[in-house]
Amino acid sequence: MKQRVIILFGLVFCLMMSMSVQAVNVTVDDISYSLDLSNRSATVTGSLLEEVIVPANVTYDGVTYEVTSLSASAFEHSETVRVFKSVSIKKIEESQVGWDGSWNGDWRGPLGAFAYAINLNEVYFENLERIGAGAFYKTENLEKVNIGSKVISIGSMAFSYCPKLRYVVIPSTVSSIYTHSAWNNSDAYSAFYNCTNLQIICLKEGIKTGSSSQTIYPSSFFTFNNSTFDYSGKAPIVDYSFNGIGNGFQPVNADCSNLEKNAGTHTSNLSFTIANDFMSFDVEIPYTYTINPIELTARVKDAKREYGSNNPAFQADFSGFLTGEDESVLTETGTFSTPANAFSDVGVYSISLSGAKAQNYTFKYEPGNLTVTKAPLRVTANNKTMTYGGLMPILDVTYEGLKNNETQPVWTSNPVLSTTAKQGSDVGTYPITVSNAVAKNYDVTTVNGVLTVTKVNLTIKAQTASRLYYENNPDLKYTCTGFVGNDDESVLTKKPQLKTSATLTSKVGDYPIEISGAEAKNYSISYQNGQLTIKKRDLNVTTNNYTRAYGEDNPVFELFYSGFVNNENEQVLVMKPTATTVATPNTDTGVYNITISGGVAENYSFVYTGAKLTIEKAYQTLSWEQDLSDIQQYAQVELTAEASSGLPVSYSIEGPSICSVTQIGSKQYLDCFGEGEVVLVAQQEGNKNYWQTTKLYKTVRVSSPTGVYSLPYDMEDNVKIYDVNGHRLNRLQKGINIIKMSDGTTRKVLVK
Repeated sequence: MKQRVIILFGLVFCLMMSMSVQAVNVTVDDISYSLDLSNRSATVTGSLLEEVIVPANVTYDGVTYEVTSLSASAFEHSETVRVFKSVSIKKIEESQVGWDGSWNGDWRGPLGAFAYAINLNEVYFENLERIGAGAFYKTENLEKVNIGSKVISIGSMAFSYCPKLRYVVIPSTVSSIYTHSAWNNSDAYSAFYNCTNLQIICLKEGIKTGSSSQTIYPSSFFTFNNSTFDYSGKAPIVDYSFNGIGNGFQPVNADCSNLEKNAGTHTSNLSFTIANDFMSFDVEIPYTYTINPIELTARVKDAKREYGSNNPAFQADFSGFLTGEDESVLTETGTFSTPANAFSDVGVYSISLSGAKAQNYTFKYEPGNLTVTKAPLRVTANNKTMTYGGLMPILDVTYEGLKNNETQPVWTSNPVLSTTAKQGSDVGTYPITVSNAVAKNYDVTTVNGVLTVTKVNLTIKAQTASRLYYENNPDLKYTCTGFVGNDDESVLTKKPQLKTSATLTSKVGDYPIEISGAEAKNYSISYQNGQLTIKKRDLNVTTNNYTRAYGEDNPVFELFYSGFVNNENEQVLVMKPTATTVATPNTDTGVYNITISGGVAENYSFVYTGAKLTIEKAYQTLSWEQDLSDIQQYAQVELTAEASSGLPVSYSIEGPSICSVTQIGSKQYLDCFGEGEVVLVAQQEGNKNYWQTTKLYKTVRVSSPTGVYSLPYDMEDNVKIYDVNGHRLNRLQKGINIIKMSDGTTRKVLVK
C-alpha cells in the first residue's frame, strides 16, 4: 500500500511539473503577463502603471504571444490604474463570488479583474467578446466605458456599484447579460446592479439588461416626419428628428443609400452613427415610405419619306424624364399607327402612339407627323495628358454618328471646350467639359473627357564633399534639378536624408553619400548619390642646416615632423622619408641643398622643407722629416715635405744665394752650389678646399764638396752629359752638369 501511495504521488508530481512548464509569468514594459507556451497566447495579470495601454502582441525569449485575455484578478484593488485600453483582448476572465474568509457571514463582494480599482476612470476595448463576473465591481470612479462592437456575454455583477458610470452601449452581438440570481430571484447579482446614474443604450430590441436607471432601444431614437414622395430618380431625402438619448450623444452620420428610388411602397433599414466625445456606435432603424410615379409625355417624332416608299420605323420623343434617364427605363415602348401606306398621296399624316409602360412614369401621348428628324451625334472630349508645369494641351473632340462622310457637323452653336486645370495645376485629374454644342442636322450628346496632370521628374543629387583625414564630416548638402516655374525645395513635403559611412577616423579614400526619403506632391523623385572624399592631411617634414669640412663624410640628417593627428606618429608611415644631398666627401667646398623625399603614408601628404649643407675648407697639416744640416756643396737633395691633403708643397729660401729649388718632374730638389747656411721654408698654400698650412723651417748648412771632379771642357765620347732638368747635352756647360759615366755611375760636375 505504501508503495502505491509513493507511485501515485510521483505521477501527480510529474503531472504538476508538466503542467507548470506550460505557463510562464513575465513582465514586459511594466505590464505583467502569464504566457501560455502551448498556444502562444498571453493573459494580462497586472501592472502598476497609471495608464495601461496593452499591446496586441508581446515578445518574450524570441517568441511572440498574442494578448487575448485579462485575468480575473489582474487589477483587483488597484490604486494606480486610471486608464486601461486594449485592441486585442477578447475575454475578461470569470471571477468567483467570495466572502471575507470568516464564518460571520460578512459579504465582501466578488473578485474581478478591476474590482475595487478605486481610481479607474476610463476603459476601452475593440475586440472584447466576453466580460466575466465581477469584472468592474465597485469601480466607484469609472465614468467612461467602451466595450466595442463584438461583445457576446456580460457576466454577473460585471458593472455593479459603479455610481459614476453614465452610459454603456450594448452592441447587437450580445446574446446574454446576467440579470438576476437564480436561487433567490434577486437583481442583486445583475450585471448592472445599483448603477444609479447608468443609462444603457441597448442596440438589440428586447434584451434584458438587469437593474439600471434606464434602458433605451433604437426604436425610440428617431421620429420620421415624411413618408410620401414623388419619383425623382434618387433615393428620397428623409426628414427625421433625433429624440435624444442623453450623455452628449448625437447622430454624426446617416446612411440612406439603401433606400429604394423606384415608385412603390417600401420598407428599408436606415443606418445611423451615434457619437459623443468618448465613443460612437451604429444603429439601424426601419422606415416605411411611398414613391408615386410622375407623368411622362410621349410625343411621336415627325418622319419623312419619298412617295412610294415604305414607311420608316417610327419613333417617339419622351419628355419628362428625370436627369440621367431616357427611354431605356421603359418596360414597353408602345405601338405606332398611321393611316398612310405605300400608296398614300403626298402629304402629312398623323402618327399616333399607345400602350407604352414604365415603372416610375404615367404617360401623356402627343401625335406626330411623318417627317424627317435629326440624326443623333455623340461629341466626346478627347482625354489629354500634361506634365506638371507643362504647356496646356490643345483640347479637341471626337465625333460618333456623323452622316454623309462629314468630318464635322454644321454648327449652329460651336462647342466650347473648357477645363478647370491650368498651367501649374497640381498633379491630378481635371474634367474637360463640352458645352454650347448645337448642330443644324444633329441631336448632340456631349461626353466630358479627362485632363490628367502627371508628375514631372525631379532629380535630387547629393553634393560632392571633401575633408581632410581626421576631421569631422562637413554638413552634407544636396541639389535639386527639375523644379518647375518658381518651385523650390519648399515644395518637398519630406526633405531627403543624407548619410555616409565615413567617420572621424576613416582612412583616406572615397565614401558614398547616400540620399533618400524625399517626397513631393507634383514630382517623381530620383536620386543620385554623392561622394565624400577624405583627403590626405599635410605632414610637414623638415631638417636642420648642417656644416662639415671638406673631405669628411656627410652627417646623419635628422628629420622633424609636424602635422600628425589622432595621437599618431611616424610609426604609421608606410615608408619613412629620407634626407639626401649630392655632396660627397670629395665634393668641393660650397653650399649644397639637402632634399627630403621618399615618404609614403596612407593618410598624409608630405610637405618637405629642405635645408643646406655647407662644406667648409678643411685644415691640412705639413710633415717634414728631413735633416738638411749637413749638405755638401754641389749636392742635389730631393725635398720630402708632405701635406696631409696630398697637395704639392712649395719651398722658399731665406738667406744668401747658395741654394736653389729645382722642379724635376713631380719632385723638387735643393741644389746647393755655394757654401754657408740658409733657411729653407716649406708651406702648402691651400686651395679652394683646404686652408694653407703653417710654415715649417729647416736650416740648411752647405759645406765644401768631396769627390767632385773638374773635367775639361770637352768630354770623352763614352760620357753622357745632362743638365739639371734632365736634357741631354753634347758638351759640358757652365754650372752643374750631371755626368753619366760608362760604368753607369753619375756625378755632378760644376763647370766654372
